[in-house]
Amino acid sequence: MRKLVTYILANFFVLILFAQKKSDTIIHNVQYNWVQYDLNKNPYEIGQDYRNGVKNGTWIYRDQSGRIYQIVTYTNDTLSGCAAYFEYLNDPIATKSSGLVLNGNKVGEWIYEIKANRNQQWRFWKKNGILLYDLTGRLISRSTLHKNGTKYFEAFYDLKGEECYWKFYSKNGELLRETNEYPYIIVAL
Repeated sequence: MRKLVTYILANFFVLILFAQKKSDTIIHNVQYNWVQYDLNKNPYEIGQDYRNGVKNGTWIYRDQSGRIYQIVTYTNDTLSGCAAYFEYLNDPIATKSSGLVLNGNKVGEWIYEIKANRNQQWRFWKKNGILLYDLTGRLISRSTLHKNGTKYFEAFYDLKGEECYWKFYSKNGELLRETNEYPYIIVAL
């Protein structure tokens, strides 16, 4: 019993110490009133509004390296609003997907971008692809882009989530061909 009480008090102390509410955190002229810190006192969860255990507003999440991996919007503790997700595949290369979330589902147009920091090749995000979702979060189509930003390839999905129709474009955006036959080359080993 004594060990249990000591354990509870220790965890409560750690929770108070590292999950402090801060009302003075301002990022890009937006006030955040919830900040959680890791053991090194680095913020890993920054929230705009957190009352009675319910998240509202914009929330920023960071990984152990301090890099942002999510910027999402909550409405009554449900993901609803603008969202951006970041992935760091190889150290200098990062990808970002951004779009709208409604009741926890991706909806509408989602933009995929890439950024490489090696030798300062790309200083800005470069659009790489587009995904289109319906209101239930089902993928409708995906597009890959040429380096100049025009569509290179577009695939459409049926109700089962399988690719069923394809379009291919030239670098200047002209439709080259479209087909409902599987266009990929299959190599048998």
